[in-house]
Amino acid sequence: MLKSKKAVMWALALAVIAAVGMPARAAAPAIIKQIPDTAPGFLVVSNLSEASKKIALLDEQLGLANPMMQNALAFAKTSMNMVQGINDNGSLVVVVPSMPADPGAEPPVIMLIPVTNYGAFLKNFGVDGGAGVSPIQLQGEPGFAKQLGAYAVVGNQQDTVASFQLQNNQFSERAGVLGNKVMTDSDVTIYLDYTKLGPMLQPMVMMSMMQLQEQMKNQPAGTPGEKLGQAFMGIWSEVVNAFMRDAQAMVIGLDIDENGIGLSGSAQFKAGSPLAATFGKSPTKPIQLDRLPSRPYLMASAIDMSTLPVAEWAKAVAAKMPDDAFGTMMKNSLKVFELNTGQTQQAYYAPGAGAAPGASLFNSVSVFTTDNPKAAVKAQRQIIVDMAKLELMPGMKYLTSYEEDVMQVEGKQVDQYSMRMQIPPDQMAQLGPAAMFLGQDMGGYMVATDKAVIMTSGADPKLIKEAIGVADGGGKLGADAGIQAVQNELHPHRVSEAYISVDNLTKMVGGFAALFMPGVNFSMPADTPPIATSVSVHNGGMSVREYVPMKVIVGVNKMIQGIMQQQGGPGGAAPPLSFNAN
Repeated sequence: MLKSKKAVMWALALAVIAAVGMPARAAAPAIIKQIPDTAPGFLVVSNLSEASKKIALLDEQLGLANPMMQNALAFAKTSMNMVQGINDNGSLVVVVPSMPADPGAEPPVIMLIPVTNYGAFLKNFGVDGGAGVSPIQLQGEPGFAKQLGAYAVVGNQQDTVASFQLQNNQFSERAGVLGNKVMTDSDVTIYLDYTKLGPMLQPMVMMSMMQLQEQMKNQPAGTPGEKLGQAFMGIWSEVVNAFMRDAQAMVIGLDIDENGIGLSGSAQFKAGSPLAATFGKSPTKPIQLDRLPSRPYLMASAIDMSTLPVAEWAKAVAAKMPDDAFGTMMKNSLKVFELNTGQTQQAYYAPGAGAAPGASLFNSVSVFTTDNPKAAVKAQRQIIVDMAKLELMPGMKYLTSYEEDVMQVEGKQVDQYSMRMQIPPDQMAQLGPAAMFLGQDMGGYMVATDKAVIMTSGADPKLIKEAIGVADGGGKLGADAGIQAVQNELHPHRVSEAYISVDNLTKMVGGFAALFMPGVNFSMPADTPPIATSVSVHNGGMSVREYVPMKVIVGVNKMIQGIMQQQGGPGGAAPPLSFNAN
């Protein structure tokens, strides 16, 4: 019989081929609405012909000269011996129609292959067309096929193929608003129905969590942070169990076009469940980066604390912390989250970008909204005090200090703190070059403003002045052209978004890397936008999206090729291949 693992392998191969470079769609493929409602999961890809064209474009942009990518659809059809009768503009579907009664049994797998001429499709396997189910040989394994409208139904079990029918389903309703957004925008969609998969997966997940907890308990007594690690493992176990209990449906999607690649995932929770209530609100204000100075940045992020029950989470986690130095520090750290009533914004800046002479390599700004700025500053100060009580390794600990009112900026009193890791000489020898970075002063400045606390890291007084000045009309990081270029690629109802500037990261490490790999061009294309990430919450569901601009992919590929050539790696073009896809 056709083994389901082999069928899935080839189906996923087609899925990848169909995914890369497909244009954005205005609606999910119509076939999604016709997959049987009993299915615990399925995979759908869209127009194969368009996919092949975009893969060829991607090959050209990356300079790969890969014959398989230059004619991906022909390669797939030839490899699977499905040259005749295929609808090149159709959608491909892989579906598990139902779960077997025996939990240990392998589930059946059905492929819905779009066809223009079912009789011609069967001739690929040397079979004459006929009504009902026909036996075929697919990749050397016996299987079965039948026609169902514009699709050839191919599977590894004759009775499953014979009984398989298209019908209306409730997948769209179960996926929620954010899940439907993923299905609509994606070129490859994977849907998982947790109401059907949950009972099967939960015992396996529980067993894995129990094994991890046992491993944590077996840590040598007295290991720094031992009890803290055990506490967080218990919290993580509760989070996983809650997800398994309340999850209704998950949707994973991949979309690619000439501008970039997007990967999305959503989870919709059962109506009336605790997690549905947790993610029931939608943000009332857009996420902004309007409190961060406009400097070349490495990473920037913002999160709306008012939409999520952050204070409740912080109190629940604090109650589980151990009564030792590590647990005490975490409890005091969590008090800051309890005081946060709005958006938290943070940015890490490129070394030396606009900094005063002698400033540290570590330059960051954190701004969070609070109704009680003085209490928030006090909580932050206590964290710094607590860090001095931690012994990370024998003799390795933080040296900290805190000084109030070191300067005044625009009528606001600014405090200064210092944190530096004390590393014993024997540990410095073991850590090597990393000891230089770990031993740097990671202090900075802190100030309470109206309804906010601003905290910087890095010995750069200019940065705290700029951060205070942003509120009075100074340059805002949110106005960065690269950030604005990718914001529209993220999902709506965002509670968090983050940006990573690969361009600035490359500039930071390029000079150092060039010492070891001379001749390699460590630079990105002009005006390279950042990698963008978002978290969205709406109506009992949540979604996460990652977007990588094509310029980042092209730039990283060129650097990799340069490194391979510098190291004497393989070069030259691949031998030509030919495919017949009539």
